[in-house]
Amino acid sequence: DEAFRWTETQGIISLGTLPGATKTDALAVSADGSVVVGKWRNESIGLDGVFIWDDSHGMRDLTSVLTDDFGLDLTGWELNKGIVRMGISADGMTIVGGGKNPDGLREGWIAHIPEPVPGDFDGDYDVDGVDFGLWQTGYPTASGALLSDGDADGDGDVDGVDFGLWQENYPTNMGGAATIPEPATLGLLLIGGLALLRRRR
Repeated sequence: DEAFRWTETQGIISLGTLPGATKTDALAVSADGSVVVGKWRNESIGLDGVFIWDDSHGMRDLTSVLTDDFGLDLTGWELNKGIVRMGISADGMTIVGGGKNPDGLREGWIAHIPEPVPGDFDGDYDVDGVDFGLWQTGYPTASGALLSDGDADGDGDVDGVDFGLWQENYPTNMGGAATIPEPATLGLLLIGGLALLRRRR
């Protein structure tokens, strides 16, 4: 089974899958349909997890996104254990779910993912030489350009204004190291714009 979304122009569209996953289920979607979250499972070995999907990146393991892109230390956490539902805000920036903390206790979590900085054309939450390369490849484009083509201001073209936005924000790195609080605490972690709120059920 594969997760999918529906659009008025394209109808049913598969969201694909993750390496090793035999089943994916979409559980929540942002208001404009641009971000989808859900769960994945490998039924043959009993391995499962949670995913996030968007047009730019496709389907990705959410735990990997939080650890690799934001430096969040999720050692011992299982964001998916016992999960029956997830939620996502209208703008696609806040995700909620349930899992097990490092002590093996069920616990709810909320992850807030910041919007990319203008000039971050590859959506990895930094502005660097790779992003300049994407702008350079896309320049000039008169219409139909996407963020990944180097269109920083969303006007559909790749021009000097987009380069200016890249230059203005270079270098930017929104990642950062963090640790998970002890299970008895109720805390808000701020990791370069990423917030993880834990609340015991």
